Amino acid sequence: MSASLALRFVATPQRLAVLQRKLGKVMEAAPVVSTHSQLYFDTSGTRLRRLGFDLRLERREAHWVQLMRCRKSGEEWQAPYVGGFDFSQWNDASLDKRLNRVKLRNHLIRVFDVRLRRSVWQGKTGLSVLLERGAVASGARSTPFARLTLRGPHADREPLFDLAAQLSETVALLPEDDDVVARGYLLLAGHDEAPARAAALDLADDASAREAFAHIATACLSHWIANRDGAVKQPDDPEYVHQLRVAIRRLRAAIQVFRTVLPEEFLAAALPPLRELMASLGRSRDLDVLMQEIVSPVANALPDEPRLQALNERLIERLLQARRQASTQLDRPALGSDLIKLTRQIEALRLESPSPAIAEVPLREFVDQRLRKRLRAAQRCAEAARNDDPVSLHDLRIAIKRLRYSLEFFSSLLPDGMARKVLRKLAVLQDELGQLNDLASAGALLMANAGDEAPLREAVTLIAGWHGARYARLLADIPHHLDDVRGLRLPRLSPKVKAVKPIEPGSEPSMPPGVEPTGQASAPPAPPAQDHTEPAGQSTPSAEPTFLLPPTLD
Repeated sequence: MSASLALRFVATPQRLAVLQRKLGKVMEAAPVVSTHSQLYFDTSGTRLRRLGFDLRLERREAHWVQLMRCRKSGEEWQAPYVGGFDFSQWNDASLDKRLNRVKLRNHLIRVFDVRLRRSVWQGKTGLSVLLERGAVASGARSTPFARLTLRGPHADREPLFDLAAQLSETVALLPEDDDVVARGYLLLAGHDEAPARAAALDLADDASAREAFAHIATACLSHWIANRDGAVKQPDDPEYVHQLRVAIRRLRAAIQVFRTVLPEEFLAAALPPLRELMASLGRSRDLDVLMQEIVSPVANALPDEPRLQALNERLIERLLQARRQASTQLDRPALGSDLIKLTRQIEALRLESPSPAIAEVPLREFVDQRLRKRLRAAQRCAEAARNDDPVSLHDLRIAIKRLRYSLEFFSSLLPDGMARKVLRKLAVLQDELGQLNDLASAGALLMANAGDEAPLREAVTLIAGWHGARYARLLADIPHHLDDVRGLRLPRLSPKVKAVKPIEPGSEPSMPPGVEPTGQASAPPAPPAQDHTEPAGQSTPSAEPTFLLPPTLD
């Protein structure tokens, strides 16, 4: 008899009444409801957590049960709890060796509690729905949660996805298993929630290219979902939106890397909603960067300059509006529907055999080919890059970013430390190129917000002059980093793929596929640095800002 399958989702706690009404109609049955208490224990230094275990007491009718779970394997041990923890009943020598049960028992303290209400619907076709709502509490701090689990009696996931699609028409459901234990430890550390960064990937050496893509894509979706709730509840923290955009960029980069082994119908269905997601967050992120990196340093340095303060106030107003719009977009039920569809397509890739038109190669050979293609593209762009050609610097920034993402995806297949060593070199250059790009693109955005008001346009000129010295320093650093890119080497992962030799400085590069030759237009020179402490009003700038504005703006 085949094991049952399950799909897990995160639901919005504030919309549960709507979800329960929908479930009542779809399942055509009343739920069985129960309440549960779980008490989690650890040492004051969270030793259990660091070792990869979760320990809890759970009330079952009139009795308490002690349970220890290994997070990596999912294995769980349980025993009756009578007046104290008794680890000897588990009779697991390896567990005893890792935890030293005698010393551990003497240092356990209660770290957080989980109180939840479970509602279970049983469908006529064998499908069941489990809705859990509750709160995690540590001391005086608590956070609510809601999660939905759909189960089916056989190996066919399609009925589960069909049911999820029905439910997501009215409530935003995100395909992820909400980790309430992680929430508890965040509360214990004094945080309600924190922006999540991309997790390290561990690819199986014997996986197919499609399986590797599904693993990477699922991790990208998890990264996105882990930051969505925070972006909705804490719109004033720009890091959430930044991480959402990073997750989407990583997923799009993964699709590009694996494009040759993905069916066309998947590409046609997956890419449009990802572009829409990116666009919905773009304005908020652009204004956040503009305020944090470009405007605020100048406004803080010249607090008595009225033109700067007027522009600053306008930008703050528009930033708050953009944040509200982004938060609204992230809370739409349609967004959950799109993510469920994408998850369904990714799961199908795990199970489907590739068509004869798509050649399958061993994963290491595939990774070798893709990494070397990315490296060659970055080295060609580095050879073509010139300080007086902003288009070439933009091309280089994109190529570096693609190479970095690819190295992060496949780092578990590279020799120990190799990926980190290369990534460190690339990170410095990408950061400086990113700062240059922010400065170069700031002018158009600033002038769009200044409009035709002369004082605000003069404020833009002040900002350009203030950042002039920084712009010049960044440009001066670029040539030193280009040599690092030209000299990068990667180990051979497959004997069938030739190693890439570094491009010699001065050699004539051919452009990588999909990258057009850079134009001949040169960037305007950076303005001379101004004295940042000059009293406002002693000089009134009449010229337009230079490096911050594209040449077509007057």
